[in-house]
Amino acid sequence: VAALGAPAAAAQAVATPAPRSVVTAAPAAVAPPAPAEVPSPDDLAPAAEPPASGTLGRVKRGTDAGVPLYEQLAAMPGSQLPRLRLDLHAYAEHAGDRWVLINMHRLREGDSLEGARVERITPDGAVLSWQGTQFLLTRE
Repeated sequence: VAALGAPAAAAQAVATPAPRSVVTAAPAAVAPPAPAEVPSPDDLAPAAEPPASGTLGRVKRGTDAGVPLYEQLAAMPGSQLPRLRLDLHAYAEHAGDRWVLINMHRLREGDSLEGARVERITPDGAVLSWQGTQFLLTRE
């Protein structure tokens, strides 16, 4: 046992690691970039909207209930329908959450604009009535 104040009889050996040699690998050969492919015009075309359910790509002529499209009535000779454009369409299962933006006016079922009344809002657009005639207004 070592006495107080006396140097320790057995010094503990401290091992120092041997210097390590660092080996760096030469950078791997980088392949030159492949020539860029020229995109076809079809690759640059905007994406097309899928056809609405149930239409399977056919031309839409009105609703299943026989309500004509606004465009059909507006194109008839002597038609006095006001100019209407469906800007936005928000359909929801709950009727209170449905609304449309027609000619930049927000409307709900039962509201009127330029003599046309919004009868109901459907997944396809809005069924309106004007002077007793119903029609479907859809987004173009």
